[in-house]
Amino acid sequence: MDRASNNPEMDYVQYTLPGVGKNSDIPQEYINEIIEWGWTEDTAAEDTNNTESAPRIFIKDSTRVHLSLHNGYLTVLVPTLDPSIIKPKTVDSN
Repeated sequence: MDRASNNPEMDYVQYTLPGVGKNSDIPQEYINEIIEWGWTEDTAAEDTNNTESAPRIFIKDSTRVHLSLHNGYLTVLVPTLDPSIIKPKTVDSN
């Protein structure tokens, strides 16, 4: 996983997806699989007025991911797992 250089709160993973371009749609088979895994698309947060292909946003529990296509790649942006923002668990030894 790599850190997004323009947004330190997000990391990303890129997957090779031959034959797609920036203005392509994410293949429906991928969307169907994401939904089967329990993710819900957040269409209200998506920028449909953008002339370029806007990322698709999915939510599961409190996690939000952004999916976008870039000339042969599917990019998934995920929240950074920064240990400083995770509260440690307190264990009661009594």
